[in-house]
Amino acid sequence: MRTTIALAALAASTFCLNAESAEVYTYYCKGRVVAVRMENVDAMTGTIAVDGRVFSDAHLISDSHWSDGCGYSFQATDHDGSTVELCTLTYGYAALTIAEKGKKPLLVKCSMNDTTR
Repeated sequence: MRTTIALAALAASTFCLNAESAEVYTYYCKGRVVAVRMENVDAMTGTIAVDGRVFSDAHLISDSHWSDGCGYSFQATDHDGSTVELCTLTYGYAALTIAEKGKKPLLVKCSMNDTTR
């Protein structure tokens, strides 16, 4: 539990928030804390941080490869070319895919409410 609280604090501190223009959504993904910061809500662009690692240029992508469909599907890129995709589902659930260079993509389920997921 302490680790989860520490990771949530780290994710929150990763972003310098401008209260008038940014919205942050936090998901808990099997021990990982994911913070999505929408810098431009109208354009649905921003950044995604996974355990403090920031992936920039988050933008909407097609969700055609997800079998159960996404409410929204975002993709962002790290400075080394690794990518992260977040497929937001209904009722605060999501699926996170981390694709690091040279490694098999990792898919985990997430929840906005359950820190044990």
